[in-house]
Amino acid sequence: MAFRFSLAALLRLRATLEQVEERGLLRLRQDTRQLEILLEQMAVRQHSQKVRRIAPPAGAVLTGAHLQFSDFLETRLKHEEQLVREQLRVKIEEVRKQFAIFAEARRRREAMEALRDHELRTFQEQDRRREQRSLDDVFLLQLLLARRGRRG
Repeated sequence: MAFRFSLAALLRLRATLEQVEERGLLRLRQDTRQLEILLEQMAVRQHSQKVRRIAPPAGAVLTGAHLQFSDFLETRLKHEEQLVREQLRVKIEEVRKQFAIFAEARRRREAMEALRDHELRTFQEQDRRREQRSLDDVFLLQLLLARRGRRG
């Protein structure tokens, strides 16, 4: 008789749910990385903007309008950076929550696998006992037939 785990469908469901949660976690981590890259790009833009303001190209004349526009850009970039940092903070919190959900889904799947493994070991032990009883019965039957054969 072959082993059949009675809760196999539930184990498959738990494994599928774990995969869904893991994909969600990976997506959030990718989003987080994209926001980090955006912040790095913004830092480069801010730096290049400061360099242009401090050391304009040779022969360039900076007018009041240029300086005013430069101030506007700098303020705008700082404001955008703050917005992206806030988005990143929120995304990191989402990653933390999603990781907890994923970890719980994994724990539930592992619990089902542990139950399946326990049932399999129990089944194998019972199977070994049945087989040993059958062998014992065959041996006793042969012994009984051998004794009858010697008497007759």
